[in-house]
Amino acid sequence: MAGALYLAMSAYTIAMLIVRFFIFSEYGEEEAGYYQALLSIALALGAIAGPMNSLFLTPILNRDMAPRLKFEAAHDFQSNLSLILTAIALPVILFPKLALFTLFSSEFISVFQVVFVFVFWQCFYQITNTYQQLLIGLDDVNFCTLSLVSGYSVAILACYPLIQHFGLVGAALSLTLSNIITLLLINHRMKSRYGSPVPTVLWFKIAFCLGTIAAFGMVFTLLEEWTLTGIGTRSAVAVIYMVVLWQLLSADQKNQLLALRSKLPF
Repeated sequence: MAGALYLAMSAYTIAMLIVRFFIFSEYGEEEAGYYQALLSIALALGAIAGPMNSLFLTPILNRDMAPRLKFEAAHDFQSNLSLILTAIALPVILFPKLALFTLFSSEFISVFQVVFVFVFWQCFYQITNTYQQLLIGLDDVNFCTLSLVSGYSVAILACYPLIQHFGLVGAALSLTLSNIITLLLINHRMKSRYGSPVPTVLWFKIAFCLGTIAAFGMVFTLLEEWTLTGIGTRSAVAVIYMVVLWQLLSADQKNQLLALRSKLPF
């Protein structure tokens, strides 16, 4: 098991290294610096969402319990995560220039139009990671590793032509492609071996999450950010969208959030 997990981690590291290498070799150190900044923003969002998996899902999946219960736990967690990811990503998607300026400097603002593509990749990564953890909890580590290595192998093969044609966007697309391959392989495994693929309603939630990130990213990169109109429009959209997200929550999820809010010291 340890060897399989090491192989999976190595595949991720090698893929990231090769993507960075092609960015540097094709466009130079300045573009590589932009790539690192965009990657850092995406990984910062992952650092917020990622620990939720370790805190709320992994302990359940590691218990000695029926596979059916583990699937239910993973699907419930994914349902919550897909909505939480949109809420976490929303500020960066709506205000990419502000994110780049705050975290780096004004020199990085020129790549603000690419921020949402990297955020899209990271959200897809977090969604895929849920079912990777499920396979590990089911002691199906070998197939989990196979799916990851397959996904990153495709990313490695695709990254050079994508980077040549689309630059920084191509880098994010190649990483996203690896997640698509991995998730599809895992879903096939869940269906063929365990008879429990990702539910259709959950696919819709995932599509809603990722579709929102892509749509908002494409639309709001066309609207000026640092104007009264731009700030007002973005703020109004954020409020409306959060109301929509609240309506999508189940009664139990709303009660859990309200209970959590009551424990806060402010």
